[in-house]
Amino acid sequence: LKDYEEHVVVSYRMNERDLLFSAWKAVVGGYPSQMFILSMPEIVEEYTKQEFRDLYSLPIKINKKEKARLMARLVEDFWAYQGEYVFLSRNCAHEALWFLQSAIENKKLRAIDVISPNSVFETLIKLKIGDGHVFADRSQAIRDGFIFPSQRDAVEKLFKVVSEYYDYKNFEDFSKNSK
Repeated sequence: LKDYEEHVVVSYRMNERDLLFSAWKAVVGGYPSQMFILSMPEIVEEYTKQEFRDLYSLPIKINKKEKARLMARLVEDFWAYQGEYVFLSRNCAHEALWFLQSAIENKKLRAIDVISPNSVFETLIKLKIGDGHVFADRSQAIRDGFIFPSQRDAVEKLFKVVSEYYDYKNFEDFSKNSK
């Protein structure tokens, strides 16, 4: 698990094709939703270094039949999925949950609807589909590759050193220009 260079992440996201982003279109459904297959290193970079968010890798417990259904759904969605991204109802969390609901045999899972990534994460743990025990010891979870911590602290330390030599107004200005 620690060698994640070849791992892939299935991600349902808004496909922003406009030259100028419209938050209103994202809220009301003016952008298509698309399934992306990205490398794990790309996702770690995006979350921890660009967005300064911790990234959690939640192991899920599925049997061979469910795994086969998940893979079949993955192939089907790769070729045929078309959705409309609506921030409050058909967002990345909703689409990821829908993907899991199509494969995992769990009536309680199929009965829920959530709108945030955190609620999907918490629901999977609550239903014992996700193994939340791996996060009991944060330091160990980081060593084992279940948590990829935000790089904000490291970048803030760098900012303090660099700001003495360069004219950055604040940390946000520095972090946007250094990416």
